[in-house]
Amino acid sequence: MFTTGQTAYTMSDFYAYNWLFTGSLNEFIDQNLTLSVTAVGNFVDYSYEVGSTLSWNPVYDFTINLSFFGYIGDVNTEYTVSENGLSAVLTGSIVF
Repeated sequence: MFTTGQTAYTMSDFYAYNWLFTGSLNEFIDQNLTLSVTAVGNFVDYSYEVGSTLSWNPVYDFTINLSFFGYIGDVNTEYTVSENGLSAVLTGSIVF
């Protein structure tokens, strides 16, 4: 069982019939910028997660990522458990 926020989700047979598409384009617009796209879908309940990430590496060993994800499908399906339509994530990393 997975707990997500204030709701609980139990896996069922839905997880067995998924598809995934992922791709990446290096040097997108600038040599330090990478665009990645991802799509995951469920063949049983017709729920989907689509997203894109921009990764910017302005200096050596430092990266900033900006990601946007959209969740498509009926309420309480595999990818729409918390009823979130959109999410955005901003992260940064440095390597020592």
